[in-house]
Amino acid sequence: NNILCSWDCTLSSALEVEDFKSDLTNRFLQQLEERNSLGLKKLRTQYEGFIVILRRGSGVCLYLAVTLAAFGLIIYFTINSKAIASQIPALPGIGSIGSLISPFVLEAINTATPMLFQLITQLEMWDSRQTEVNLIL
Repeated sequence: NNILCSWDCTLSSALEVEDFKSDLTNRFLQQLEERNSLGLKKLRTQYEGFIVILRRGSGVCLYLAVTLAAFGLIIYFTINSKAIASQIPALPGIGSIGSLISPFVLEAINTATPMLFQLITQLEMWDSRQTEVNLIL
């Protein structure tokens, strides 16, 4: 139905036509992938189904743990940034680098968290690529 009855005759420019063709192609490929993943689900043994559920449950727990750890560390370094800065001595000629520690750590946390989420999503082994993309975004 999406492929045969979906042409929009109100498109006026060549760019709109190309965009619409690309959209139709993506929808068709997504439907094919969903059909293939349904076939894979039916071919799974009980053991394989148990492993998939275990991986996805572990993924949810890891996702929550990473989220809570990042949240806690961000709060800790934000609240205690002055105390951390005062514990680090000033370097001659450079001055106090202690005030830079908290922003660097916060930036490292914000950089590492999406990478960890990507690894967790790969661990979960979702059947649909669209599900993986939605979880990463």
